[in-house]
Amino acid sequence: MPTYIVKLEKDGISKYLEWSTIVDAPITKGVSLEEFTEYYKFMYPDRWEQLWTRMALVKQHGVSSTWCTLDELISFNRAGDKESSLDFEGLWAKYCT
Repeated sequence: MPTYIVKLEKDGISKYLEWSTIVDAPITKGVSLEEFTEYYKFMYPDRWEQLWTRMALVKQHGVSSTWCTLDELISFNRAGDKESSLDFEGLWAKYCT
């Protein structure tokens, strides 16, 4: 299943989560960078070395994608109830609090 790493920031707080391109929504809750690093290491031990390359994209675009920015990714999400789309505030409320 193709996934991206996404960084959401609000009020000086950064949360990292994994986003599925299959369901067009987060598949994890937003956590600190340290917690996300541990999660990634556990879930993808064979791809552990790729994390830093992917995080460089996250730093640049907000998402570990080479074809879209965070705003573009969010614009077509199905993360809400009954696969409805959520804006940034809705994503933050549902996945990062």
